[in-house]
Amino acid sequence: MKRILMAATAVALLLVSAWFVSAAGTYDLSWFTIDGGGGSSGGGSYSLSGTIGQPDVGNMQGGSFGLEGGFWGGVCTFPAAPDAAIAAAGGQVQLSWTAVAGAAGYSVYRAANDPAFAPGAPYATAATSPWLDPDPSAIGDPATNYYYVVRAANACGESGDSQQLGAFDFAIQPGT
Repeated sequence: MKRILMAATAVALLLVSAWFVSAAGTYDLSWFTIDGGGGSSGGGSYSLSGTIGQPDVGNMQGGSFGLEGGFWGGVCTFPAAPDAAIAAAGGQVQLSWTAVAGAAGYSVYRAANDPAFAPGAPYATAATSPWLDPDPSAIGDPATNYYYVVRAANACGESGDSQQLGAFDFAIQPGT
């Protein structure tokens, strides 16, 4: 009797497990629309914003995933943002950063007098740490303050920004 009860329990668990697996379904991206617009779609722990199948999507990134040409191009991991620091070195601005796992290169972005800048075109590509700003006026003009961020890059694209760094041309006086 005990064996029959255990066998019946095992069969019931197997059937319930099979039902849960079939209820979960599979991911099917065999259909698509080619149109403009966008939106968000989600299911379970996955979500996607944009339009699947849009042929001119190009390269989009978010977190650790990339979307290329409207279709998942495989798993692509973007590098983490570098941890950067700034210093004055021989009358020049010097940036340094720790190496990021999976990074193939680094880019430096700079803006003048704009602490809330959104990086556009890189100021320097193929940069290595430590990096010296080649602009001789980057230090010495109290009317111009430069702000920098560093991004790591690999075949998937660029990381997010490092913390923003600023080169200020005045002495900070305590209590003023």
